[in-house]
Amino acid sequence: MKRFLAIAYIVFSGSVLLAQTDNQIIAKAGNLDIQASEFKERFELTPWPRGANYKTTKNPQLDFLYTLVAEKLLAQEAQSKGFDTTRSFQNAFKTIEKMYVRDALYKNEITKRINISASDLNNGCEKSRYQLKLDFISAETESEIQKISKSLKSGKSFDALREAKNGEKDSCITISYGDLSEQLENTLYKLKTGQYTNPFMAFGKWYIFRLVEKTDYLAQNPTDRDQLVSNARQVITKRLNEKYYQEYYHKFFTGKKVETEANLFRSLSDKVIHIINERKSDPKISAKDKCLLILSDFIKIEEEFGPDSLNLTFIRFGQDPVSLRQFINEIAYDGFSGANANSDEIRIRFDNRIRTYIENELLSREGYRQGLQNLPEVKRIMKMWKEDYLSQLFKGQIMDSVKSGKFDDKRFSSNSDSSNLKFVNIVEIVTDNLDNVEKIFTELKNNIDIKQLARTYSKREDVQKTGGETGYFSIDSRGEIGRIAAKMQIGEVYGPLKTTEGYSVFKLIDRKDSVENKIKSVNTGNSGYDPATKKYLNILTDYTAKLAKSYGVTINEDLLNTVEAPNLNVFAYRYLGFGGRIMAVPFTVPFMDWVEQWKKSEGIIP
Repeated sequence: MKRFLAIAYIVFSGSVLLAQTDNQIIAKAGNLDIQASEFKERFELTPWPRGANYKTTKNPQLDFLYTLVAEKLLAQEAQSKGFDTTRSFQNAFKTIEKMYVRDALYKNEITKRINISASDLNNGCEKSRYQLKLDFISAETESEIQKISKSLKSGKSFDALREAKNGEKDSCITISYGDLSEQLENTLYKLKTGQYTNPFMAFGKWYIFRLVEKTDYLAQNPTDRDQLVSNARQVITKRLNEKYYQEYYHKFFTGKKVETEANLFRSLSDKVIHIINERKSDPKISAKDKCLLILSDFIKIEEEFGPDSLNLTFIRFGQDPVSLRQFINEIAYDGFSGANANSDEIRIRFDNRIRTYIENELLSREGYRQGLQNLPEVKRIMKMWKEDYLSQLFKGQIMDSVKSGKFDDKRFSSNSDSSNLKFVNIVEIVTDNLDNVEKIFTELKNNIDIKQLARTYSKREDVQKTGGETGYFSIDSRGEIGRIAAKMQIGEVYGPLKTTEGYSVFKLIDRKDSVENKIKSVNTGNSGYDPATKKYLNILTDYTAKLAKSYGVTINEDLLNTVEAPNLNVFAYRYLGFGGRIMAVPFTVPFMDWVEQWKKSEGIIP
């Protein structure tokens, strides 16, 4: 049986309904609290290894809580050292905050207006209970369909005209409530069997539809009445959302004028075009592949401009113009991609990206004007993201100091012999596209071989040859991937794990206590032993244990035992109002190694 540690899952924007216990504090790390609501949300929406090797407490919920405590400890230490004042933090934090402020504006201006009347719901339920079987005659032009309509009215056979025009004896389709536009749907649901519509424009063509059969789904499935009501409510809500969105969008943007500095746009787009063309010239990259500009690319672009140009106004709003530096920093968060090396097409795509940025900026500013950043829900979410990002920055500093040799405390030097290390072999898919992650897990569930998927979706250059198989590497190498793979069961799939390359999905295919030196890791190019990674993990474990002792940690296990939070093992992302999406919760990698050391220092008996 295949075992999956995560599946792709979509979470739509909406307020979380909290139980009475959800505002209670389930743990404290220094002066930072972890409420039951945060624990539940993150535990349910974070992939978590199921292998017994990872259960240090024999309680996956407690293991996850200890991981969150470590995050809060590191975040607290990072803040004490001023990490929250750095440019990298401020840029990332502000970008995420703007997304949630826009989402709050959407709820305030659009979602709150939705009020489904009893008559509308009854009408929707009446339609929802029926499925319509239709056949049709189609034409490319209005004049052609009008001729067919005239022939029908003169008594010509619908079947004969359809076969003559469509070249088919049977061209039936089945529709349910919500499948088509409301206008067309209203017309179709009024038909009686055998009746047909007037010419109707749909899907870019002209149609005449005829009702063949009307099936009463509820009569066949009387126990599904509640589900039909729910479906009707969803369709009506979606349509009202779209209606109010269009009304607000046109009203809000009418009369607003924002200008971009033309010379800076040309210079910036030229640099973007140069990077994409440079990558596209690589014969290993296929013509259909997108080239993604990531953070390092935008840092390079900044360096090419220099401080004087970066401080120039790039976008002129009525107030508070946006500098070139500010714009580059904000689009760097999501990156920019192009599949075509044609300079004109890239420039048009980049221009559209700037237009989207301007629209989002105007909406964000309106949200801030209304004070939506101070809403309790927005503040709750931003606190969670802030603490996660601070902890990530702090861990990154530790790794950088280890690699640079600045962290030279001999206590953390590893005396491990690479010949005694445990080794794992995985098949890994690396992608920078969240949509690909969803497709990967859907196809894995349909028993598509992961090596085949790696050849389709992975951005690695050697994937066609290796099928994504890395070869054996030490569990003390490759950072979080090695640490997670060490605890997985053979055949398990884990992911997606956020890495510097994008998102990693991998399957453990073998584990060995030792390997011959001649066996190389395909992607890392070494025998698998990485002293820097081992040293980093030792330092991180020791540092976190010391922070726990210094700041203090308390766990409310009685409350934890009452929290109903199933581990769904999903990777979730949330669609936000006015467009955009983000991971539903900060991604958390298991980290409980510090707990035993902390308990010993506190004299706590495990």
